[in-house]
Parts: sequence; C-alpha cells; structure tokens
Amino acid sequence: MIYPHEIEKVIGDRLSPTIYAFTDNGLLYRSNDNGRIWFLIRSKVEVDDFLMSSADPDVLYSGAGANCSDPASSNEPFYQSIDGGYTWEEMPTALNLRPLLIDPADPYRLFATDCNMLYLSSDGGMSWVQKPDNSAAQLWSNYQVVDMAAAALVGDPTPEQPHWDQLYAIGVDASGMGVIAFSGDEGETWANITDLNRAPEALRVVVAQLKQAGAVWMVSDAGVWATADFGISWKLTSRGLGDLASAGASRLHDLTYAYNGKLYLATDRGLYEKTIDGAIWEKTSDTSFGSEKAVSLLLTNSNPEVLWVNTGDEGVFVYRIEED
Repeated sequence: MIYPHEIEKVIGDRLSPTIYAFTDNGLLYRSNDNGRIWFLIRSKVEVDDFLMSSADPDVLYSGAGANCSDPASSNEPFYQSIDGGYTWEEMPTALNLRPLLIDPADPYRLFATDCNMLYLSSDGGMSWVQKPDNSAAQLWSNYQVVDMAAAALVGDPTPEQPHWDQLYAIGVDASGMGVIAFSGDEGETWANITDLNRAPEALRVVVAQLKQAGAVWMVSDAGVWATADFGISWKLTSRGLGDLASAGASRLHDLTYAYNGKLYLATDRGLYEKTIDGAIWEKTSDTSFGSEKAVSLLLTNSNPEVLWVNTGDEGVFVYRIEED
C-alpha cells in the first residue's frame, strides 16, 4: 500500500535501491530507499511500463515494440524520460523499438530490438546503430532477440556490477525454437552457446549471476534452463511445476536469484522456489498470496531479503526471503 491506494506494479533494477510504483488510481510514485518512503511523481503518465537506468534512476525508457505476429498492426512509439517519469519525450527515430538493456555504467547507452534487428544507441535513443551478428553464424538473421543480460567481467574477484564486455542474448526463430548467445565485444559478434542436442523452445527471459561468472538461467515454456560453465553444459529443471511447464503453455514468466542460494520463479499459479543446484521446484510457503498469477519479480542487492512480486491483476505482494 501507498496509503490509501494499492500498488499495482513496481519497476526497478537489481543494482539500485530506487523503485517506481504505479497505484490502482493511476498515480506514479518513486522510492529511493527500497520502498520505505514514497513520493508522488505525477497523476497521469503516458506509459505503463519502462526500463530504469541503475546508473541514473531519473533516466527511463519505454516502448512496447511492434506486434511481430501482425504486419498490419499500428506503429508503437518509444519514449524517454530524464526527470524520473515526470515528463516523457517521444523519440521519432525509435518507432517500434522495445528497450532491452541499459548500460549500468552509462544511462544513455542501451540496446533495443524490433521484429528483425538488434540496435544500439549511445545518446539516449536519439540515434541508433544496427547490430546484426557479424560472426559467421549470423544469428540475428534467423532469430528475433527477445531479452538480454549483462554479466560481471570474467576474472573480476569482487564484481560490483555487470559489464558490457560480457553480454548474453536470447532469441526465437519463426518456429519458436530458441537460441542463447554470448558476446564479448559489445554485441558486434555473438557465439552460439545453446545446447545443440536439445535446443530450448519459447525462450522469454535470461538472467546472469553477478557474482559467479558463467552462471546463466533462461525461462522457457518447458522449464528453467541453467548453466554454470558459460553454456558448455545445460540442465533443464521442471519437476514440481506440473502442467505449468509444457510446450506452448506460456505459464512461466520471470526468474530471479537470491544470495541465499535459491531461485525464484514467477508462474501462472504464484511463486515457486528451489535451490540453485536443486532438481525440484516447490510452491513458496508464504501465506500472503497463493495462486495469483505472478508475472514479474524485483529484487535489489541493497535489500536482498525482500522480493517484490507483480501479479498483474491482484496488485503487488512482498515475499520475505529467509537467509539459509
């Protein structure tokens, strides 16, 4: 609650204590201390979703992207805010783009995608450079990029934030088959690190572990894929999820990790958890919410015992993470 209104959605970034919240009456609020104190931004906002820069939480980007399944669909605008959501500027050069990843060291450098190409902007979305995969594989000629993540530099003994020399991207082709790729040159070329013996389907989220180089997770229709060795070996876990994990189901939505050694998965029937090395997902035992559809998760490094759960229709729940 932000009294007297319920919070309907929270938006933030793992690397920042700043959190934005939409309430049930359409107001946009902001907290700079992980939700302890909120202040009003404005009553009517042009957007209902966005990415926030962890380097400068005043810098926000919003764009739904084109409906790639309907060539006749209307164009979708792309917006930027540099004052924390109080005003939004439509970027005419970014029509139909969807923001994917903001550089944690520079709020004005970001990747975005449309139905056909990956793009990079170094000036906050005013101009864009196409980023086709220049490797021999030409991955983005066949796969549409759907999500990206940055990881800590390999060999950094005390990583504090991800670096754009360590990028992961997932994509899907026209048949729904997925691919995950790694780039060590800021997206110029990509190496396919997919399990070639069992390619995933319907990938939607990729997450890289900040403090463990080579640890990556992907959410697919069939379950959660994991690697701890830069994609040399992959493991799919779905036990305990039942019919939530099945081809074409689209019932698994988001994933995050906590420093208590557990993964948390947002599903159509609430929140599930398992240990990182575990084989079985279990429904969380918290009684504040049960079977509500969990659509996205937010956990910040500055408050790692609190997991924000966006449900879409039932508002926002807070799950208290216990240290093991």
